[in-house]
Amino acid sequence: MDADGEYAPEDVSVLAAPVLAGTADAGVLRTCLLERLERDGSVPRGRLRVLSPQAQSTTCRSTSRLYPGWAFAAASGTPPELTRKVLFALLSLPPDANGQAWTVPADYHPVHELFRQLQIGPYAFLRETRWAYLAHRYWPWAAGLAILLVLWGFYTLHVEHLVQRRTRELTAVLAERQSLEERVRSGQQQMEHLSRLSILGELAGTLAHELNQPLAAIGNYARSLLRRQERGKLSDEALRQAAERSGGDDLDVAFDRLRDRGMIVIVVAHSAVVRFEAPDSDGYDRYQLRLHKQVEPLIVEWADAVLFCVEQTRAVKTEDGRKRGISTGQRVMHTVERAAWRAKNRYSLPAEMPLEWSSLQAAIEAHVAGMSIPIPDDERPIGAD
Repeated sequence: MDADGEYAPEDVSVLAAPVLAGTADAGVLRTCLLERLERDGSVPRGRLRVLSPQAQSTTCRSTSRLYPGWAFAAASGTPPELTRKVLFALLSLPPDANGQAWTVPADYHPVHELFRQLQIGPYAFLRETRWAYLAHRYWPWAAGLAILLVLWGFYTLHVEHLVQRRTRELTAVLAERQSLEERVRSGQQQMEHLSRLSILGELAGTLAHELNQPLAAIGNYARSLLRRQERGKLSDEALRQAAERSGGDDLDVAFDRLRDRGMIVIVVAHSAVVRFEAPDSDGYDRYQLRLHKQVEPLIVEWADAVLFCVEQTRAVKTEDGRKRGISTGQRVMHTVERAAWRAKNRYSLPAEMPLEWSSLQAAIEAHVAGMSIPIPDDERPIGAD
């Protein structure tokens, strides 16, 4: 290139020689340089042609669009007067033979767009953001990260496999433990059942032993009365004495022996509606123990508590005016005697309690704990009948 910024003939021959010799299919020259070479005779006219010529405002042929060539810019320290003189001088120059002249650039956007597409100049950093460039530059890190991810995946699968295996083992152990606990609980329930049966048998044997004697005495008195009646030797006085001896004194002694042994005697009997003749009023019906008329008063007198248990009912009036009893489903104990039933207690119990052993036990224990006078073991609790 010469001092004027143009290609020298030897440079042009170097650029055009491969194409002219046929060793290259195409070459790249500046716009209007081919026309100049043809005018100078360096290249035969018509020997070279422009590929895909574009319509331009100049007489020179070109393949691509035209971009600004040489550009002059004033430095920050250049005097303004000198800048104006140079500007006027450049703009005053006439166009050359190819129609090229100096002018004020109106738009450098095409140049920036070209730089951006070629990723050169101020857009060279775009080359560093391409995937191919990033892959080429950071492939060791990417490969290491991929290996770590693969290893982490294998480790996660291994841990998941261990967790599932441990979970199955733990589930099996828990199931076996639960089965063992069920067997132990079943064994304990059977032992408790057998223990209760043993205690019940012992109580039944003791009760039978203690009751057989008074019952046998009663039977003997009854048979003696029959024999004396057959012989005609049964007097009124003998009948009265036999009735008193067989009336239940021996039964009281039997019950007292059981209680002296620390046993709680609970006598369960059905109820019966019996006509009660009150001395100060007319007679009426009421519930009482379904026992012999001579035994029932003795049991009531001996017992510390006589409880009348019944299912609560209430009367409702039907549409036809009749009354109908409906059960509430709640079972209660009456502890105080009323006109409709016979009951009593020596523990200051509430007049009505739910039919539950826990409620009765709690009320009796509260009564015993609140008594200020100690009670000997061989004496009965003292309270109002």
